[in-house]
Amino acid sequence: MTGYSATVKTSSKELTKKQQIQLADTSNAVPLDMACKGASVVIKPDLWAILEIHNEKSDNKDYEVYIIVDEDGEKYTTGSEAFWTTFINIYNEMKDETEEEWAIEVYHKDSKNYAGKQFITCSVV
Repeated sequence: MTGYSATVKTSSKELTKKQQIQLADTSNAVPLDMACKGASVVIKPDLWAILEIHNEKSDNKDYEVYIIVDEDGEKYTTGSEAFWTTFINIYNEMKDETEEEWAIEVYHKDSKNYAGKQFITCSVV
């Protein structure tokens, strides 16, 4: 046992075993917080997944990581529940949309609760 495990808890599509392993490997994924440093990033979601992480070396040993895969195959990750709540609300409203193209714009926003701090969020575009 390595003390670390990542498994797909749920996803927007039925996944093959290979796809589950690919999603659980976040080493080639772009952290959303870094992707939108300095400028927003636009993502056309192809699928999303929630990973259950167990990490013996972390202060919080069990947590979730959220993954969005763009139509071009790029994987983005975040642990931000605030971002995820906004994203999943947009996704659930737009997932069956066939009349209009849509994507999400991910960006940093100043926190109202913590002066000088920012968080990531998104909007439909």
